[in-house]
Amino acid sequence: MAALKIKALVYLVLLALSTPAVWADDAPAPPAPAAAAAPAAPTEPTLVGFDKINSGDTAWMLASTALVLLMTIPGLALFYGGMVRKKNVLATLMQSFAITCVVTILWWIIGYSWAFTPGVGPYWGGTTRFLLDGMLYQHDAMKLTVSHLALTIPETVYCMFQLTFAIITPALIAGSFADRMKFSAMLIFITVWLLVVYCPIAHWVWEPSGWLAVKGVLDFAGGTVVHINAGIAGLASCMARASSSPSRPLRTPINPKGRFLSQRRAMATRLTPTKPLRLTGQPAHTTMNRLHSPLRKPVRARLVES
Repeated sequence: MAALKIKALVYLVLLALSTPAVWADDAPAPPAPAAAAAPAAPTEPTLVGFDKINSGDTAWMLASTALVLLMTIPGLALFYGGMVRKKNVLATLMQSFAITCVVTILWWIIGYSWAFTPGVGPYWGGTTRFLLDGMLYQHDAMKLTVSHLALTIPETVYCMFQLTFAIITPALIAGSFADRMKFSAMLIFITVWLLVVYCPIAHWVWEPSGWLAVKGVLDFAGGTVVHINAGIAGLASCMARASSSPSRPLRTPINPKGRFLSQRRAMATRLTPTKPLRLTGQPAHTTMNRLHSPLRKPVRARLVES
């Protein structure tokens, strides 16, 4: 009997000791320390290590750059060249090629900086990339600059990719005044339009601090910056060209054979005599044969009545 009491006392003691452990398992865990806040996304081009660059993204962007450039030369050049008169095909081809050269130089000087760097306001970019200054590739330090709009590819690749869109947009406008504008005037117009129109609009839409981007405007394929922009500019250039010097109405092309036959018919009608006609010193039938012969020039001679 005493042994049973001792066993019961031991069980009670063990139960009492295990109760706090059970309660501890059921109690909610203390809150974990707050996770470290993620670093804020950069708002301007920044310097990163080589390990941050994605080789797949870079390869695809290089391929895309080549494809968009092919859309202008030779794609757009041949397309517009096939829509003009034969004597203006070469001039139209050279317009697309010259636009490519001019826009490339302007993009290197200031265009990229005005379009894709934060400026003092939401309407115009800054000058931190004037002459592409600050676009670095440090081989020994294994660092390079990336755009804040594309953090996994080098900034040089991103700059080149955006250059191809800056090239094809004014090239699209050239189709509206093809065969109607001097080459020098076209170069001046493209230079002014790129810096005054294209770069600010690209900044408005594609730069996160641009006023249209802040309002939630999205443009993934250039519908606003490229197509609407080029379409409105082409319409405006056509209207300005028409108001300054309206072109003459186009004449229907004349079939050379039909024109020749009509001339012969008119000549025969004029020379149909009411009395026998002859050239001085020549029979009448010889005169008419010479006048109607397609292999000889019309003979202008004094006709006298016989």
